Amino acid sequence: MKSLILLLPLLVFANVSFAQEQNTEESTVNNDVVEATPAKPIPGQEPESTAEVDEEVTGEESLEEPVSEPKEDSFFAFDDYGYGLGFGILYTGLGANINVTKQYDMKYASIGCLGHSSEGGLACGVGVGWIQTNLFDVDPFYADKHGIGIYIGAVGSEKSREPTNRNPEYDNEIVWGLAGSYHYFLNGITEPGTNLGASFVIGDGRDDVEFGLLLQVGYQF
Repeated sequence: MKSLILLLPLLVFANVSFAQEQNTEESTVNNDVVEATPAKPIPGQEPESTAEVDEEVTGEESLEEPVSEPKEDSFFAFDDYGYGLGFGILYTGLGANINVTKQYDMKYASIGCLGHSSEGGLACGVGVGWIQTNLFDVDPFYADKHGIGIYIGAVGSEKSREPTNRNPEYDNEIVWGLAGSYHYFLNGITEPGTNLGASFVIGDGRDDVEFGLLLQVGYQF
């Protein structure tokens, strides 16, 4: 009986010691576990932006749309073509023209009639010319209104021969030559509108060189 009483305290002491050893081992294990904290960036090395990361991942670079260059003004642009009706060197007398017009110049070809009579009939011909504006030091508002031109083609008409009582019939013939001209476009050379002008002409007549002045009034469409 006494031996049993002695054994009980020993068992209790052994259990308490075993429990303390287990608690000590658990605390040691917990101390060994270190929580991982995010690494701080090294000074001077900034993290890459999201766009750069996406670019590296996809391997695709952003493509910028090419900037379209303004188209050069072509001589054959449909909008540059026009026509006109009137009287003067711009229309080879009483007639019409077709033209190519830019900001400050006009190149044209014309066809018209420069003489008529009941005996000789009509005298009609063709011509080509070039008109340039902005040649004068004037206000920019008038820069495309005043034009100086040159022209080659039909400039007048004459009788094919002198009529006689015996042979009164004759023909009207074209006189070919050159002209220098001044033009005023009321709405500007590139806009539809009325134009006025005058031309000094020189032609190779049947007998001698002929000179003359030809007025102009017309409308460009």
